[in-house]
Amino acid sequence: MTGGPIRCRETRMTTLKSPETKDSPWARKAELYIASGQKARALRLLERVIEYSMPLFPNAPELQEDRRLAWLYRIDLLREWWRLSEALAWTCLECELNPQNVTAQVLKENLKEALNLHAQQSQGLGKMTVMLRFGWC
Repeated sequence: MTGGPIRCRETRMTTLKSPETKDSPWARKAELYIASGQKARALRLLERVIEYSMPLFPNAPELQEDRRLAWLYRIDLLREWWRLSEALAWTCLECELNPQNVTAQVLKENLKEALNLHAQQSQGLGKMTVMLRFGWC
């Protein structure tokens, strides 16, 4: 036995932080899928909530809010599961659709930094400048 400390890996179940989602049937079902290790199934469920339009009252504010909460929950799950590129893609779409969402803007920048995209972008700009200067494009 080595003299180092023994580390236990903590397993935690993602729970919805928003009180509005606790009454949603999709939220309870998603949590059950996650608890049983069915991540892909939970994401498919959220996709159905977000993507499929209901035939009655498709523009009802309650339905739009439910979709928005499912969308945010999907981003949180992707971040927690270290699927940062997917989380960034959905966050960028949120920023595009709702530019006034400051939280999404900050999250987008944090995800870009976590994926080291800021460094890649600045390197790419330097190459583009050289290419334009010498007429290589």
